[in-house]
Order: sequence, then C-alpha cells, then structure tokens
Amino acid sequence: MLFRFSGPVCCLLVQLITFSVPVFADDDYIVYSPHVVKGQTEIESRAYAVSDSRPGFAPSNGYLLSLGHTFTDYWKSEVYVSEYQHLPGSGNSLYGHEWENTFQLTDRGEYIVDWGFLAAYSQHTLPGIADTLELGPLIEKDSGRLQQRLNILAEKDLGSNATLRYALRGGYALSYRVTNQFQPGFEAYYRPIDNAHQIGPMIQGELFLANGKEVEYSFGMLRGLNNGAPQNVIVARMSYEFF
Repeated sequence: MLFRFSGPVCCLLVQLITFSVPVFADDDYIVYSPHVVKGQTEIESRAYAVSDSRPGFAPSNGYLLSLGHTFTDYWKSEVYVSEYQHLPGSGNSLYGHEWENTFQLTDRGEYIVDWGFLAAYSQHTLPGIADTLELGPLIEKDSGRLQQRLNILAEKDLGSNATLRYALRGGYALSYRVTNQFQPGFEAYYRPIDNAHQIGPMIQGELFLANGKEVEYSFGMLRGLNNGAPQNVIVARMSYEFF
C-alpha cells in the first residue's frame, strides 16, 4: 500500500527540515545514486549539525537548498542556490553556490552494479576559500530489498586560493526496504585529507503524493571513528520531486 499525503502535510515536512534542524554548510554528507528520471524536477534541502565537546571542535551549523531537473534519460543538472553556515558568535553567512551534474551511465540492472558519474563545480563566497571541482563514479547495487551505494570522489581546488593537491573522499550507504516509506540502514564516510572517518544509522523513505509527486527523506546521526572526526553529526535531507 502506498501512503499519500496532502499538500499541507508536504509543506510541513519541508518546513521541519529547513528550519528545525541546525546544520552545517558545504555538505558532504550524502551518498549519491547514479539513477536519474527524465523530466523530473527536484527541490532539495540538506542540513546537518556538528556537536563535539572537545577543544577545537566548536559546533557548526548551516543548510543548503537546491533546484534540479533531469533533461534527458541520462543527465540531471542541479544548482545549489544557497549554502549557508553558522559559526558560534556569528550569524548565518552565505558560503557559496554549486552546479552539480549526475550522468547515468548504465541502465538499472544491466550489469552486476549500476554506474553513474558526478561532476560538480562549487564557487565559494567566503574569503580565503578556494573554488572546487569534484569528479567521480557513483555505484549502486540492488539485491531484493537490500540496496548499497558507493561514491568515490576526487576534489580539486581552483582559483587564486587553490592548492595543488587533490582531496579524495568516499561514501557508502546500505539500506533495507521494509516498505517504500521506511528503509533503515547506515552510512559511512571516509575523508583521508581531513583525517575524519564516520559511521552511523540512517532512516530513509519515499512519501507518495497525488499526481506523481513524491517526497524523499532521510534522517540519521553519524559518530566519529577517529580523533580527527567530529563526535556527533545530525544529518537531515529532504527532496520534493515532481513532473
């Protein structure tokens, strides 16, 4: 059975993720899918909050909002229209903008895993922070109710504040589909350049609305695995998709 939600309920969910959750900008806490849906438009809000009692790990909050559209059966383009961060003792600051492109390289189930590719350019507005180019493969495997995703992404600084080195990061997600609306699992992140590695439980799902519209959500908490990672990060993501 598919649960269907009215317009007011959808608006309430979007407000909860956008305004109730303190978050941090320049959000790397997501494991991308290689799949796109031709003709689909998406409004997405992502957020997280860093909590750590150790010296040198001040709580950092922020959020981002994006608008995307899938123009073909293999190409989705997304613009992050606002990326804000909040540091202790200061207000919200505009962190930057991003142009992100997802390319689906194989059909679902065509090979043992499904392949895609991510290409993204970020322009940062805060002083001293370089613009960045991010590239890498997106991998997904569905086995019945079990889904696995793996991203391996390389980031390169650009512009006058650039350094010569590349930054590599990886993300892995596993979820089990109890129903379309409730899919528990976990996510793990590997960031050797920051010496920060994290893992934690996540809950995600799809809420089906009328006329082919839907809301996708995910919530969870990540725990630092080493001294270079924040102790706790609360993650919240929500997207509204329609044709």
